[in-house]
Order: sequence, then C-alpha cells, then structure tokens
Amino acid sequence: MRSEKIRGGRVNNSDPKAPKMISSKKPVGFETHFWAFTRINGYGQEQFNLSVKKKEDGSELMLSSDGRKDIVTDENFLYEVQNIIEKHSLVSLNGTVEYVSGLPPEYQPYWMKVWYDSGEMLTFSVPGNPNAGWCNDLKKLLCDELVRHGIEDMLPPKEDRQIARFDLKIHKWPYNIMYATIRTEDDEIDKRPVHYWRRVWNKETQKSETSNISRIPEDFYENITRLVEETKLRDYSNGKIDFPMGMRSDDVKEDVIGYCAEGISGRQFNTFIYGDEIPDGLRDAVNVIKEYIDSVLPEI
Repeated sequence: MRSEKIRGGRVNNSDPKAPKMISSKKPVGFETHFWAFTRINGYGQEQFNLSVKKKEDGSELMLSSDGRKDIVTDENFLYEVQNIIEKHSLVSLNGTVEYVSGLPPEYQPYWMKVWYDSGEMLTFSVPGNPNAGWCNDLKKLLCDELVRHGIEDMLPPKEDRQIARFDLKIHKWPYNIMYATIRTEDDEIDKRPVHYWRRVWNKETQKSETSNISRIPEDFYENITRLVEETKLRDYSNGKIDFPMGMRSDDVKEDVIGYCAEGISGRQFNTFIYGDEIPDGLRDAVNVIKEYIDSVLPEI
C-alpha cells in the first residue's frame, strides 16, 4: 500500500497490486455506503447503507439497510448486484482508496465490499458523486426489493404517485406525435380538464395526419398510474420540462422524447431527452404507455 497526498486535498492510499479481474460472477455477500439523488423527501441527496450477508447458521441471506428491520432476501438480489458491478466496470476500481478532504458529506468517500464464492473480493473507496450511475442503480435495486417485501418508505408519497395529468410528446422524423390534456368549453370552471388531444403531425408534408379531441375515459389516470409504475417511467425523470410542453423537436430530425406527469398533490416529474441520449428502457416504457393511450382514444 502507498500513501500519496496530492494538491487539492486528495489522498490516495490505493493498492496498485489489487487485481482488476475477478473470475467469479457469484457474490455471496456485500456491503456498501453511498449517496444518491432522490426526490422522496423533497429535492436533494440521501445516503444509503446496505449489506447482504448470511445468518451465522448459514440458513438465510439477510438484507440490512439504514436502520430498517432486516429482511430475508435471496441470491437473485446478489445476482442483480453483480449485474450493476459489471455494467459500471466496478472491478476496475478494486483496491482503490481515495478521498478529497473538506467536501460536504455527499461527496465524501463511497465504498463497496463484495465477497465471492471463489474467495475473491472486490473492495474500493472512491470520492463521492450522488449522480454516479452505480449508486442510482443500487438505490433502485434496494427500493424494488423493499417494495417486494411490502416496505414502501423509499417510494414517493401516494399522492405524488397517483397521476392526475399526463402529457407525452414523441418526435421520430418525420412524425411529431403529441398527447396532451386540453381544456375545452365543456370543462367545468376550477376543475381539471377532462379532454385529451392527440395529434400526429408530418413534418415532410406539413400536414396533420391525426388530430382529435376525446373525453378522458373514467379509469384513464388510474391505468396511466399503473403503467408508470410497471414501466418504471419515473426512473428516467430529469426535470427538464413542464406544462405546457414546449420542445424544439419541431425543428430537428433527431428523436426526442418528452413527458410531464403530475400527481394529485400537484408535484410533477418529467423529462426531455434527445437522440442517442434516450435509453432503450425509456423508449420501451413510452411505447407501452403510447399503446394504451391509442387503444382508449377513438380514431377520428
């Protein structure tokens, strides 16, 4: 081990001999500490501490997380941890021990220890970044596992999750497709709009191929809420748009996806992503919701 203090308060105690390859793909236990961006309790960051270890008698895998009662998990959880390790090439950090002094808690060292069935071990401690992809993936994995056990304290409040308005815009050249809540003369004053506008605009012909206004089905937002949860659409939110959904997709040929959702609480989550930055998972989620909307709005 070596200790080297670098200008700017950075300390490096890394082990240069630590292996950067681990033959096993089967973790038998792990521990980690990190921070991640969250909107569960407002806007900001939240720290996470979790571990998965077998009971002393070796009978069960137990998941511990931030003061909650330990719950029984299974090898699938560790399988998903390994997927995150591989996705973010975390083995390349094996033996790394670095930190930068004088930073806020959310930028202090994040660490991970993973034990494998082969006897190999992955361990690192690196300067923190609440936006790190591996941290957000672990946060989502933990949330899903807790929900599976009926623990919903990592989810937003129910009044945020129950969708009361949902607008969607998809630009795939030459089509500009928009689904939006719209107020009409039939709507009651001081009440939410009950009509929906669907428009498909062809940029090459400069003509509308579909443009119709329909009354929102009675169970529409109940089903939108369910699909948002099932597709994990909220995971792709980046807060870059708001009602009304003004987007420069009218002037570009690259793909664009944007949506704005609002809970009955009035709190919104939304996104606006271009071209190659659009994750496949977001495309899939949006297609599921688009298919549902198309299925319940009558063609005109």
